[in-house]
Amino acid sequence: MINRFCVCLGVIFVSTFFFIHTSVAEFDCGSVNIETGKLMVRKCAGTECAVIGKLDNGTPVCPTQIKGDWVEFQYNKSKGYVSTSFLKACPNKKIGSPQTVEATFLELHEGNFYNATFRLAGGTEITVIHEDIIEVLKEVKKGDKVSIKYQVEQYFFNRSECRSDNILQSVKILPGK
Repeated sequence: MINRFCVCLGVIFVSTFFFIHTSVAEFDCGSVNIETGKLMVRKCAGTECAVIGKLDNGTPVCPTQIKGDWVEFQYNKSKGYVSTSFLKACPNKKIGSPQTVEATFLELHEGNFYNATFRLAGGTEITVIHEDIIEVLKEVKKGDKVSIKYQVEQYFFNRSECRSDNILQSVKILPGK
């Protein structure tokens, strides 16, 4: 994401020769990436601006605008600014290899999105999500023995938190079990 910031900023800067003020609705969120201490949140875009707060490493930052090498974001009901050099993208990425396991279907949950819970052979419960989970699970009934294939993926959720979820790829009812 930072590379995308830099490339886009360089193109805009070269073409305008002005202090840039660009909307970043098309950019994803990032998170604070510092080795020690806390990242200072400033009142405006620059080191000479007053410090209005501090962020811990890993804190999500979702830009509303980019001003030079600074990101403007919503901070405590007002605008805050941090340097892009202290942010990293929350990579939308798959973690590990897809897993295929036998499990028992327990239930479908409704909320902001649908997810389903399964019990694995050792008794561990696993929750999976899928954008069309109702359709995927339409033939599956509570207590059915199934084979599920899922992949752990990391992504930004609601432009505010970097999270990892088990993304359901397929489910197959096991005959006679």
